Amino acid sequence: SDRSRIDSGCDITEIFEPMDARTFLHDFVYKGRPAVFRNQAPLEHRSLFTKDRFQERYGRRTVRIESVPYAGSFGLPGMGALTLGAVADLAHDASLSQGQAYSFSIADPAIRRDAPPPDWLSQVLRVNDLSGGEGSVEHQFYLGPAGSGAPVHFHGHAINCLSYGQKRWLLYPPSQAFYSKSPAQEWFTHEQNTSQHESTSHPVDPTRQKEVRPALRCDQNAGDVMYVPALWGHGTLNLLQSIGTAYEFSIEPFCME
Repeated sequence: SDRSRIDSGCDITEIFEPMDARTFLHDFVYKGRPAVFRNQAPLEHRSLFTKDRFQERYGRRTVRIESVPYAGSFGLPGMGALTLGAVADLAHDASLSQGQAYSFSIADPAIRRDAPPPDWLSQVLRVNDLSGGEGSVEHQFYLGPAGSGAPVHFHGHAINCLSYGQKRWLLYPPSQAFYSKSPAQEWFTHEQNTSQHESTSHPVDPTRQKEVRPALRCDQNAGDVMYVPALWGHGTLNLLQSIGTAYEFSIEPFCME
């Protein structure tokens, strides 16, 4: 039976039934097919990363704050350091300046222990002998207020588990993937304006539409799991204050990180 449904609010495949390792590997990873798995984040993530429990368990840990993830790699200055508790206390509907205060980093040992990958992803990693290999799986953690996010970029396969909040995604197939240094909110505004301009200026010009190829869009809600295939460009914007984990991995015989 068909396990997917395309909803008007999301341009990629949505899965509403429980996922398993074989289906994920054969229907999505091998086919390079992005998807959102609705309400399938591990329950321990969702209970652990409620705001009160998060503050109690991790609030004293100090993290780097940046306008975009890994800002130093793009030659952009950092914004100093804050405790995770202070980042979590930023306004729920943040201003742009607050929205640029984003923590995105390799998950520390406590979070790695407390928030393992979904079972079906763990099975895929074990089958492909990745679970123990240094550097084969990168376990990341993110926390940011509304307006924060990641500019468009690409890398190996990625799973994103949103435990708290709401996140908007733009996705570009590998042939159109690119890197951007623009803060998320700026790029999303640019993309929205560009799409509106193209749709009004060239409503029936197929050559122009093919050339522009607007991004695929999808909103990820708390409890959803997003899969982005290797080399797909993607950018994110936190519509609400968001907490979650991400897992980047490669199963091909060449490195894409």
